[in-house]
Amino acid sequence: MSREKLQRLEERREKLELKRLEAVGLQQRRCNYLVRVREEKERSLEGLKAGRRARKEIEDERRRLERQTKIERVREMRRAQEYERNLQAQANDMELLQAR
Repeated sequence: MSREKLQRLEERREKLELKRLEAVGLQQRRCNYLVRVREEKERSLEGLKAGRRARKEIEDERRRLERQTKIERVREMRRAQEYERNLQAQANDMELLQAR
């Protein structure tokens, strides 16, 4: 083979090697990008889950307080009814005593 032909083959080999290295670099950058995207997505999902958990806890606490308030209202109403019954019983007792 002639010297020129050998030199052209060498240049072609070098160009192919550069292209291969570029392709590897691009592939590596793309892979890094995909890893970054996945990590960001996981972080945002963790944030969403934490947000959902917090909202659920707040909603559960609100419901608990509502239930507690209803229970307290019912107890208060029963106390008032008991008090009225006691007053009525005292009034009836007074009437019976006065009637004698």
